[in-house]
Amino acid sequence: MAVDAVVIGGGHNGLVAATLLARAGWSVEVLEQADVAGGAVGSLTTSRGYLHDWGAAFFGVLHDSPVFGDLGLADRVQWATTELPVAMLHGSAEPALLWADPGRTADGLGVDGPAWLALHAWWERTGARLFRAGLGPIPSVPLLRAATALGVRGGLQQLQALLEPVEAWSAASFEQAAARMLVTGHATHGDVAIDAAGSMPPALLLAMVAQSRGMPVPVGGAGMLAAAFVQAAEQAGVVEELSADYITV
Repeated sequence: MAVDAVVIGGGHNGLVAATLLARAGWSVEVLEQADVAGGAVGSLTTSRGYLHDWGAAFFGVLHDSPVFGDLGLADRVQWATTELPVAMLHGSAEPALLWADPGRTADGLGVDGPAWLALHAWWERTGARLFRAGLGPIPSVPLLRAATALGVRGGLQQLQALLEPVEAWSAASFEQAAARMLVTGHATHGDVAIDAAGSMPPALLLAMVAQSRGMPVPVGGAGMLAAAFVQAAEQAGVVEELSADYITV
């Protein structure tokens, strides 16, 4: 039977794309080579009986994405959080602690506390808006509005900061190692060296999402989130074929 779209791969990106296409009225089929959908979002039980998230594990950025609301993931998945989402170790010093409460984080950063609160205020006011606008098509009306609100000078300043290596930016923004680590430590998740251009966006995004959203985890493991993606796709009318035999070129 002919379909409007075939999505190769039933990872989280493929499932979200298939769901949105199906909701728009397309007939969609997802082909997945594995015997379970979800891609790197999954869990397994170890030989000692522990439930282990073997791929993706923390989902603060997801909670800040439009997909979270569009797919009803707050209702499909039970989420657990902690009052201490992040701790960064740096040498023999006390660890840098990022608490769910921005004020508590700032209190622990000493002289850098006001700068941390100023950074978080910028994120709540401007940064998160730019991030969400950038998740859509480019160019887009939301992105244009967000850029226009900054003005020419403000836009150029933001662009300059985002292109700067996060190591240099953190050194100029904070006086002590703890606050610097709470930003630069997140750059490793973006697979970009902290002294390289392009390291600033992933580091800043992950640090500020952690401060605003924490590091939520699905109760029952990441496999519960994968199941929620599958459920949303099936409810939209997506047809899934697991253990599919296909060749990509």
